[in-house]
Amino acid sequence: QLFLPWSSSPDADTYKKRIALKLSAGLYKITNSLKLPPYASIIGDGSDKTVINQTGVFPVLETINGEGIAAQTTSLNQANLLNIQGITLESYLNNAGLKLASCKNSQFTDVKIKGPWTQGTAVNSTQIGILMEATSTPVTTKDNSFEKITIEGFSYGILSNHDVLHNVFNNT
Repeated sequence: QLFLPWSSSPDADTYKKRIALKLSAGLYKITNSLKLPPYASIIGDGSDKTVINQTGVFPVLETINGEGIAAQTTSLNQANLLNIQGITLESYLNNAGLKLASCKNSQFTDVKIKGPWTQGTAVNSTQIGILMEATSTPVTTKDNSFEKITIEGFSYGILSNHDVLHNVFNNT
């Protein structure tokens, strides 16, 4: 698994503690999810230029909390202030392209999410472009901004459970 480094210290939201991964144009093959901790940024050269291809049975990108685990337990350590832009996420197996588990106050811009579904094939409930989940009402996926997002080849473009709110989609 690839984990982006981060700090769980109280001042982790200062600029010097934020993590930015710059991916040049190209194809990046992965076999497990890229884990996104709070304050992380992944910046590509454009959605048609920088491609992350998932070959395993996991989401392409998945949020984690400040302790490095996928389960979001409190509003203090949940994934927040992410900046993802200029990339394509390709998933050719039955899983989500982007899994947001209790993610808040983040921006997703110029992201293409491509899945395996084609017309005439059976609908599969695990083929989801963007999966939005919440731990509880106070620890939810909220106040995220999605701009210039393209989702194709999934049985479900966006799927969310209860307690997911105030997410804004523009030019999508």
